[in-house]
Amino acid sequence: MAVYIGINNVAKKVNKLFIGVNNVAKQVKKIFLGVNNVAKLIYSAEGEKIRFTTSTTWTVPDGISSIDIFCVGGGGGAGGGFYNTIGSFSSDSTYIENYLYGASGGSGYTTTVRNVSVSSGEVLNITVGAGGVGGKTSRSDGTGDTTGKSGTTAGSNGGESFVSRNGVKLASAAGGDGGRKADPTINQLCANGAQGANGGSASGAAGGQSEELVISGGSGVSDYYEIFCQHTDSGAAYVNKYGTNGTDGGDGGTVDKWTGNQATQVWNKIINNVYRGGTGQGSTTREFELSTGTLYSTVATTVSANTGNSGRSSYSGVYSTRNGSSGIVIIKTN
Repeated sequence: MAVYIGINNVAKKVNKLFIGVNNVAKQVKKIFLGVNNVAKLIYSAEGEKIRFTTSTTWTVPDGISSIDIFCVGGGGGAGGGFYNTIGSFSSDSTYIENYLYGASGGSGYTTTVRNVSVSSGEVLNITVGAGGVGGKTSRSDGTGDTTGKSGTTAGSNGGESFVSRNGVKLASAAGGDGGRKADPTINQLCANGAQGANGGSASGAAGGQSEELVISGGSGVSDYYEIFCQHTDSGAAYVNKYGTNGTDGGDGGTVDKWTGNQATQVWNKIINNVYRGGTGQGSTTREFELSTGTLYSTVATTVSANTGNSGRSSYSGVYSTRNGSSGIVIIKTN
């Protein structure tokens, strides 16, 4: 919304408007006009915001000479996981399930550029980055998305979002990195987790996990417990705890390695930071670097379109949110 004043028979846009209050000049933020008993906004010092959720062009309106641009890149797709079964459900057998998560993708980066000079009537090109595609998972029993350990793949990167003029980018934000795949090739019972991917708000690292169901006698399941990457028959095991996701520009959390006893479920940390979370951009991911408002580019269990959120880590394709979400471009007129 804009207000104009006539000067020498030429309409000039009013960039700032002040009113005297107790002999102090106070800037007017908004002006409303009553139309049919309804208050209509006719002037705003904050400018108008235009949100672009798909790639298109935008023609600069009359009277606009400066804009601010906020870009969010597409979120990276999550890395593929691995699922394995050993044994069978019977009265005297041990049945083992392995769940191995790939890393969450990195969320889209965000960029704010202020006071970009424009001319009324010129055309700007808007490109909104697509979300990355989640990686494929694999199962050793051949019933998953692909057959065998080699079928696990990484997620793809999110697309870049940018605004350009005559082929020159005025503002741009890269997509988040695709999540790294789980690595089940080292040992079927003790596979590697994946490092977190980089992005606006980084993902956390993912760890390997095994679950063992012990079935004995004729009465069915008599005992159930979880082990983590069992490496001897004596009951000793180690566990990779899961790293946390980065929020509002922060890095993802690290993952520690532990030893313990599967019977007592008592664990002791032996190595710090085995897997590291991805690197965040280190600044707020809110639009135009505001301290409040919508938080873009998170690692979410529910991926909403046009947020730059990354895909969630997964195994065996059980999550429907493995793809990253598309980015967004917001232009604010000054």
